[in-house]
Amino acid sequence: MQLTLKPATTADLPLLQLWRNDPAVRAMSRLQHEFDAEATRRWVFEGGRRLYLAWDDGRPLGFVSLEQRRQGPECEVSIAVAPEMRGLGMGSKILAMADKVASGAPLVAQVRIENIASLATFRVVGYVETSRDDSYVYFRKE
Repeated sequence: MQLTLKPATTADLPLLQLWRNDPAVRAMSRLQHEFDAEATRRWVFEGGRRLYLAWDDGRPLGFVSLEQRRQGPECEVSIAVAPEMRGLGMGSKILAMADKVASGAPLVAQVRIENIASLATFRVVGYVETSRDDSYVYFRKE
């Protein structure tokens, strides 16, 4: 397996919209409504977010998003794995690649407390839980 991350392009928008609107992804996202094509374009290309697709041998596996925090040096990281690739350990592989594109910024994450797979993924990759509330677990990786 030769996993690579490539910055999202306009050609990737239909696939990203499909993944973003997947019911399992929406259920674990802060924004749980469906995105139309224009909302997907804004989500990918506006607001200080850098979105990368993970590829292996020409096959898209998922994406990682890095969003610069308004205050402080941190980037908030989020990931999604293509539905057909879930349960194969891709999440941890994709998340581990985020370090390579984060430009040395500390990474933080907010994971829904019921998202057992993502909680395990962030821990496996070395993120440390910093706090939690009734809805989310907060992680950090230096």
